Amino acid sequence: MRSKTRAQSMVEMALLAPLLFSIFFLIVDAGWWIYGYGTIYNATRRASEQATVTPPHTSKLVPNLQTTDACVAAIVAKATNQAQFFVGGDNDIRNGGIQILYPADGVRSSSDNDSRLRYVGGQIEVRITGRANWLTPLPTLFNLGDSFTVQARSRRSIEQLGFSPTASNNIICDP
Repeated sequence: MRSKTRAQSMVEMALLAPLLFSIFFLIVDAGWWIYGYGTIYNATRRASEQATVTPPHTSKLVPNLQTTDACVAAIVAKATNQAQFFVGGDNDIRNGGIQILYPADGVRSSSDNDSRLRYVGGQIEVRITGRANWLTPLPTLFNLGDSFTVQARSRRSIEQLGFSPTASNNIICDP
């Protein structure tokens, strides 16, 4: 009698184990995605806060971000300090994952219309895209790929043009 109940319990467990593991993996991966989104969102928010006080000259944004510029470097540093997990390796947000633009015309602009886009009270936007690998094999079983992409953007008003008493015109973010 006792061996029948043991065998029955083993069969029930064998039938329920895949479902229980799938639910557990789903919870783990959902938590990982939420953590990734929160990290990228916070990095975007911090980078846009930095961009309000050191908005880079538009010539430093096209065709690619010039990370050697002090103002661009300050924004990128804020983003990468907040998103440590997304820095380094193949999923590095610095490799095209950070965009800075002036949304007055919706595109990154050249320097000929910098004063029209970059002024105190104007808008600046930071967009960050990051990739991370799933923690469990469950998403790959459902053809969701081996990684996920998280995107966030933050738009703020420019507070100053990067004041520095040692820079020409007292503005550190000039070309």
